[in-house]
Amino acid sequence: MQKPEDHTRNKVTPDELNPDSLIWTSKWLSIRQVSWGAFLLVLAIFVLLPLLPTASKTLDEWQVKLPLTFTQLVSPGELSSGHKLFGKQCSTCHQQPLHAVTDSSCQSCHKQVKQHAVSSKAKTTQLDELPCITCHEDHKGEVGLISHWNDQCLNCHNTVRTGSDNRTVARVKNFVVDHPQFQLSVTGNAGSVSRVLNKPGITEHTELKFSHKLHLDKQGISTPLGEIMLSCKDCHRLEQDAQRFSPQTMQSSCQLSDCHSQDYAEPAFGTIPHGNLKLALAGLEEKYLELLKNGEVSQADCASGAGKKILSPRDCAHQLALKNAETSLVRGNLLCAGCHTVVPNANENLPWKIVPPTLNRDWYPVAKFSHRKHDTQPCTHCHDKENSKNSGEVSIPGIEVCRECHADENPNHKQIRTSCDNCHRYHRGKPAVQ
Repeated sequence: MQKPEDHTRNKVTPDELNPDSLIWTSKWLSIRQVSWGAFLLVLAIFVLLPLLPTASKTLDEWQVKLPLTFTQLVSPGELSSGHKLFGKQCSTCHQQPLHAVTDSSCQSCHKQVKQHAVSSKAKTTQLDELPCITCHEDHKGEVGLISHWNDQCLNCHNTVRTGSDNRTVARVKNFVVDHPQFQLSVTGNAGSVSRVLNKPGITEHTELKFSHKLHLDKQGISTPLGEIMLSCKDCHRLEQDAQRFSPQTMQSSCQLSDCHSQDYAEPAFGTIPHGNLKLALAGLEEKYLELLKNGEVSQADCASGAGKKILSPRDCAHQLALKNAETSLVRGNLLCAGCHTVVPNANENLPWKIVPPTLNRDWYPVAKFSHRKHDTQPCTHCHDKENSKNSGEVSIPGIEVCRECHADENPNHKQIRTSCDNCHRYHRGKPAVQ
């Protein structure tokens, strides 16, 4: 018969249950005492020490000078580069301990940051209650301070009620298939600006005569230096921010290769000052005064009135200057009238005036766009100006051109992931058109 198993061998004796007999315990402390001691030590290091600077401003400023500050013990992660300057002093942003950063704390430094809604019609309770930290969350290094996810924008913009008081705000659900056409800021009469939907055939009142087709002729154009071929970049030069182009001037753009030289018509001579018709006419008068003095022009040519009274040299020079300007400056397609709109002026000493040209430099003033990032494409891929004869013809691409390369957060092959803030500024400030 099998002998019964002795279960008493597996039992623990009272001596073995004594904590003081365990190897890892002290002769003077029990397990419970060690546990409480460890808990209080962790509490002191990671709770009480980080809270100490909030008790005294002096203590807060002192601990900042330490190699490892009290508050760094509980830092959830690396700060962005712009906030590292005061990263050791948490109270700079966290005005209350164990509380999130408030809007007033952000605005104490970022005083110039504008609100998102630019019109009272676009303001909503939901928008007013949206704190800065919704989109700006620090302690994530360089990539976390600004949120680039579309969801936060679409939470509001995909529920806009069309036809309501918010009619200036369009409903957006998806850039690829459900985003409204872009709106352009175009110039009108007397320099007025209006917003219109981008579509073919839009024109502006520029008061300037210019043909892109002529200047971009692939056969070249005739200049004093010979036949040359112009490209867009010969006249359009990017500004430092790569968003806009520098304004064109007569000297830097139109007089390339000695083109469009401005000389008075014979018998006058010399260069016409550009940009001021009154100054140009005064210069022409001085030329005729010099010709009269040298006998190259007869003062008898200026006889006036029934008795054919001979005018003074100054009056004669003024009369001859007006005749010269009439035929060479302000009429026909040469010199001033060749590019500018010249209209009558109620002043016998200056009977004409030039309508100031209005050249638009920014059709999307509230959008972000970098031409430098798009210089892999020829200008004409987006701007169809090769056959344009009128300077007022607007050739700004619409959304369909952008969609050729740009997609949402899940782009297809050879497309670029695009988020809302790639093109839109959240803190817009003033609207483009008041």
